[in-house]
Amino acid sequence: MNNISIIGKKCTSCSSCVFSCPKDAIALKEDVFGFSFPNVDFAKCINCGKCLTKCPINNASDFLEPINVFAMDAVARNANSSSGGIATALISSFVSSGGIVYCTQFSVEKQRFVFERFFLEHLPARISGSRYVQSDISNSFCSCRSDLAAGFDVLFLGTPCQVDGLIHFLNKHYDNLITVDILCHGVPSQKMFFNHLSGIKLEKPYDDVLFRNRNKYSIRVFNYAGEKSYESREKKDLFLEGFQEGRILRDSCFVCKYSRFERVSDISLGDFWGKRLDNNAGDSLVLVNTDKGLSFLRRFNDQLESASLQDDIARVIKNNPALKKPTKKSLRRQLFLRTYCKNCDFDKSIIMSRSLKKRFVELIRQRRAKRNMKASV
Repeated sequence: MNNISIIGKKCTSCSSCVFSCPKDAIALKEDVFGFSFPNVDFAKCINCGKCLTKCPINNASDFLEPINVFAMDAVARNANSSSGGIATALISSFVSSGGIVYCTQFSVEKQRFVFERFFLEHLPARISGSRYVQSDISNSFCSCRSDLAAGFDVLFLGTPCQVDGLIHFLNKHYDNLITVDILCHGVPSQKMFFNHLSGIKLEKPYDDVLFRNRNKYSIRVFNYAGEKSYESREKKDLFLEGFQEGRILRDSCFVCKYSRFERVSDISLGDFWGKRLDNNAGDSLVLVNTDKGLSFLRRFNDQLESASLQDDIARVIKNNPALKKPTKKSLRRQLFLRTYCKNCDFDKSIIMSRSLKKRFVELIRQRRAKRNMKASV
């Protein structure tokens, strides 16, 4: 087969293949767990192989070593921002200067997390916040290409695999494109998340969902009046438990080629787990990977406080697992998937997967260690 089907579970669902197919023969289809994979219509497919040439997993990526590393904090910080609030500040400033932004937002109409196009006349009040689910790319790659060709300044913010998917799809350098990736732990499916919320029995529809409260993990659901209708903390929420432990992530996240210090975008954003600036809410970690990214940040110097981390890169990498290696697969993951496949009840499956006894966990760990030892020999 000379098509995207050969990628299998290594697929990140970046959608580059979908938009690259000249015969519209590829569509994303969800499996029983809610993870989407390309589905090829073989009646339309002409085996041209274009989907494979545009797939970032099937091709080499241009990894760049950061030229500068900063701890940063937004001077005017949104109350719902994560840590230093840099992403929110950059998005707002970029749109205010006439640029167009593509990033994940909760869609009230679709009740899903989707990539949306934001410009001056359409900038939601709550555009901030981390999203710990895999967002739908929708038609953003094609729309982004059209905006770039029309001469608009475009900022694209997503996970590293989404950014790299866009880069491979465009296959052309644009001076008016700024790419920003986030340091990613991995992505659960939206099906799992909304199945979790349905178990809480909240009134629908929701107006917004946020996963961070400054530098603390939480899930907050807002109603149409902008009032908080639900909030749970990290150690008390079943979804966050599965997310943090690596029990509910996509298969490709455990072999992620982007979990390294070198990056594929102009700028990379994350949490700086330390304190460099005089604030009470934590700082953002900003990796500047290109000269274009550095010039872009300098445009907003008056809105940002920063401290260089060039002398502390070893600690930065140590405290950010996404800069070292992919998230480790939980030993309880298989039990969770098997249970969820049978009952499609997220909360019940998380609770049942806890029951994997310590002696079995240790046995699985020993077997993995033996396999790794044999492989190294």
